[in-house]
Amino acid sequence: MSSSVSSLPTKDTATMSSATPQQDYGWDSSLPTNSVEYCLNAIKRVLTEHGCQSVLDVGCGNGAMSGRLKSLGFNMTAIEPDKQGFEIAKKSYPDVDFHHLGVYDDTTDLGTYDAVVSSEVIEHLYDPAALPRLAARHLNDSDILVLTCPYYGYTKNLLLSLTDRWDDHHQPARVGGHIKLWSHQSMRTFLHSEGFEVLKLSGTGRFWPLWASMLVVARKQPETSR
Repeated sequence: MSSSVSSLPTKDTATMSSATPQQDYGWDSSLPTNSVEYCLNAIKRVLTEHGCQSVLDVGCGNGAMSGRLKSLGFNMTAIEPDKQGFEIAKKSYPDVDFHHLGVYDDTTDLGTYDAVVSSEVIEHLYDPAALPRLAARHLNDSDILVLTCPYYGYTKNLLLSLTDRWDDHHQPARVGGHIKLWSHQSMRTFLHSEGFEVLKLSGTGRFWPLWASMLVVARKQPETSR
């Protein structure tokens, strides 16, 4: 497996076509978004440290993250509810096993994996509990859930307030925009309530305490401890 990730061409999310109810998220390209570039190395490192080979990518978008992880040697299956994103992914990364499904669908037939990865998805969900519940169906007790999502903490929140940048993060007019803002504490509490033990909470993209995204590694709690 490759020890490093080569630099990627990026597609700034600001250039993504305006989403409509028919288009959902508005995918129009197979190029990776900025978040793929700064999350990819962190996710690869976690998967390698835990000896993972088979991976389910939940909410894979246009498939760029799945495609890169596949090229690094992981056995990738991925799901995406957005029809445009799914079609782009399937065409652009034919070596990945893509399915037109989302977190609210029945994914039982997909089986189990060494890891479930979901990058920059949970902040978009009306019902975020659907994600760890889906993950639990596809993980054995020793396997891991790896999440990334925008990071929020006291210092970063204060800086956003002082610079009047909150509107950029709330994205109130965007179809499919961010509707859940997570801190380390809220994420830990949430995952514990869904039967997961958090093994690691850190960040990626920029530097602490201004991380762009939170990185979460969790494992299903034994039934006796829930």
